[in-house]
Amino acid sequence: MRQFKFIGVVVTYFYVAVLLALSSCGEKEAPRVALSTVAPKVEEVKEESALPEEFRYETYGDKDIFSTPRIQFASEPGSESERILFSMKVDGSDRRLVAGRELLFHSVMVHTPIRSPNNRYVALSMSGPDGFFRALIDLKEQTSIKLTNGGGLSSFQLDRR
Repeated sequence: MRQFKFIGVVVTYFYVAVLLALSSCGEKEAPRVALSTVAPKVEEVKEESALPEEFRYETYGDKDIFSTPRIQFASEPGSESERILFSMKVDGSDRRLVAGRELLFHSVMVHTPIRSPNNRYVALSMSGPDGFFRALIDLKEQTSIKLTNGGGLSSFQLDRR
């Protein structure tokens, strides 16, 4: 019985190999493209792209700030070792402080912070002296709360009621 199983497997592999070989018979060879030996131009980072020492705050509900899409990111400004949360326009301009160390419990972000659809809340997974926890920042009220102990990804779900 085992011998017939082995023969069946060999026949199946042979059949697949023949089909693959026949299916590629009528194809034309892809045109060859010469690789360029010229190195791509690399733009130098301008001094203005570094984070400034003083930050403008992102104000919740300010229509001018949210008139265009924004990118949220975490960074360690200056010589500080704790990341804080920023946002900027897609072109890299108009950098704003979203949440400082106090709202982040002076802890380390474990996963990418997630912004709520209405931009009011930020959900975070953090690691602090007492271990992993999840937190929620209310940007309108400028408050933060620890929701649960333990790690995991934070997210928002739309209420479909």
